[in-house]
Amino acid sequence: MVAVTASPLAVTEDGSLAYYWRFHQAVATAQLASWLPAGQSVLADISGPQARCAAQAARAGHNVLRVSSGDAPGDDPPTGPRRWPGQGGMVHTVTADPGNLQFLADASVDGVIADDRALSRYIAAEYLAAEIARVLRPGGRLLASVDSHVLG
Repeated sequence: MVAVTASPLAVTEDGSLAYYWRFHQAVATAQLASWLPAGQSVLADISGPQARCAAQAARAGHNVLRVSSGDAPGDDPPTGPRRWPGQGGMVHTVTADPGNLQFLADASVDGVIADDRALSRYIAAEYLAAEIARVLRPGGRLLASVDSHVLG
């Protein structure tokens, strides 16, 4: 069984949000599984440090560029590529601002994963949306999530 990393919001005195975050993670995992393109793709993952999207996509055979700010709790330091045996996918982690994709060329990725409230972390989300559109190849895909109106 895989351990679920709880959101900081799940730590309350009575633990009342723990079940919500467990449900939230299960939904996010299922949504990503159904969103992933068929065949091998190049994906950019700008999700927060709590998201497990990059590993899930690589296990499904995709090559993932995981963008990590390097300063958030849970962010792993950049390492060499990590390959999942028998799957063909790899995760390459780079340290950069996930809200500024200028280091990526135009039309360079097949998809962008912006899970774990990624678009809610930036005041000018419109700029990030324009950057995502710029780096997507024609016909590219975006999986995004924003804060909950209830908890955000």
